[in-house]
Formats: sequence, C-alpha cells, structure tokens
Amino acid sequence: MTTLSSKDRYGMWKKVGQYCNMDAKGTRAYFHNTWACQFYEPVLDYRSEIKQLAHIFISPHIVMEKFLSRYPTKQFGKHELSVTIATICKRIQMKQHSDETQDSSNNITDKCDNPQESANIVFDLIDFQ
Repeated sequence: MTTLSSKDRYGMWKKVGQYCNMDAKGTRAYFHNTWACQFYEPVLDYRSEIKQLAHIFISPHIVMEKFLSRYPTKQFGKHELSVTIATICKRIQMKQHSDETQDSSNNITDKCDNPQESANIVFDLIDFQ
C-alpha cells in the first residue's frame, strides 16, 4: 500500500470493498482498526507504564519519545499510541487543574467566617474561570 502511487491508491478501498461485499468506508475501517493491528504491540498492555511517564513529563510528545526509547525493537501503531498518550496526559492535566482549583477554593473558604460569604466567593471564582 505504501508503495502504490497516488493514482493507484485512489479508489482502492472501493475496489477492495466490492470484492469483499462491503462499502469503501467499512473496508478501510476494518483494515486500519482490525487487520493491521495484528502487526503491532497492543498499547493497552503498556498503559500503566505510560501513566507513570505522563505523571513525570506531562507533555505527550516527550512521553512518546521516552516510551519509544525504552522499546526500540517493538513495533507500536503510531496512531493508537499517540491517541492513548494524549488521552492519558489530558486526564492527568485535568485532574491536576481540578485539584489546584479545589485547593485554592478551600484556602479562600477557610478564611471566611460567614458560610454564605464563602459560597459567594467560590461561585465568583468559578464564574471567573
């Protein structure tokens, strides 16, 4: 497939789909999401290690670089790996942001004597963000 010219690639999935009694979109999806995956290491087996790296480096680009350098002889699907890393990094960043927001809200409300005033400050902070 990678050696085909762009002229030969045009309409390829339609031709293959006709042969398999499928539409072009379904044929392409099957190829990329099922058949081709057998040639790559399953990324989910390395999820905990990716999480550890993501907690240290946070940047998806750096996490991928460090992860791939640990396994130079293994083949990973680049798309699956990049989506997995980006998702994990995003969740970690959101959790850290949520924790920071919660901590700052707690610090402000701890300083207030009036519970209603505390609630107003918290809602003002939420609206401000």
